[in-house]
Amino acid sequence: FGMKLFNSGIKVIEPEETDIKKIEDGETYIFVKSSTRDSNGYTYPSATQNMIQSTLLIASSVKVKKLMAFMDSIDAVSKLAKQTNDAYNHRKLYNFRLDNLINQQSSYVGLTCNGFSPTCTDNCDIYERGECWYILRSINDVETPKSIDIKKVFAGIPIVRSQLENSNFIFTTSELELGIDLPNINYLLQYGTPYTIFDYLQRKGRAGREPGLMPVFLFILGEKSNDYVYFSRGSS
Repeated sequence: FGMKLFNSGIKVIEPEETDIKKIEDGETYIFVKSSTRDSNGYTYPSATQNMIQSTLLIASSVKVKKLMAFMDSIDAVSKLAKQTNDAYNHRKLYNFRLDNLINQQSSYVGLTCNGFSPTCTDNCDIYERGECWYILRSINDVETPKSIDIKKVFAGIPIVRSQLENSNFIFTTSELELGIDLPNINYLLQYGTPYTIFDYLQRKGRAGREPGLMPVFLFILGEKSNDYVYFSRGSS
């Protein structure tokens, strides 16, 4: 096509095999679905509770550069941002776990194990239950209060880029699907199902923009029919 347009020599350069590098496990998808009751009548956490618990878990136990959470109503953004802020910054629910660590440092599971190998957590029942603290042995400030900076963005709220850059969690509607580029977002959370898969593709593009950053995409699903579809067909 170019040769027909331009009266000049055009050479097509094909990439060599050595120029193409396949990135293994470049993205991770996690689907969490609430179930209100089981056959015995036990009540399980709602999607809202799962949302708060998931964000607290991410904030407390994994390396998060920045998390962006999408939801499809202003009410949900305001409510969940407020509840997450209350749980983490005011009630400081992480202390339920840190108190055990502080009070039982000499004997608490994980602090005295010899697990320095990168694979020491493989097939470790204690680690899989989330009760291994060996990673904290070199941290001396476990008693220092922790805090996360939470911002919410929806129509009518001015978008201040510097504030978003300095925040840890961003709760938003479709307002930030386009027009914002924060390269260090490595966790993208979708509360409920998006209106269309194309909406989600736009949102998905907000994460992992920094070179070498491996993004994690987390779906918090409820009991609606679309939630079941996403949960059962997550691999596709």
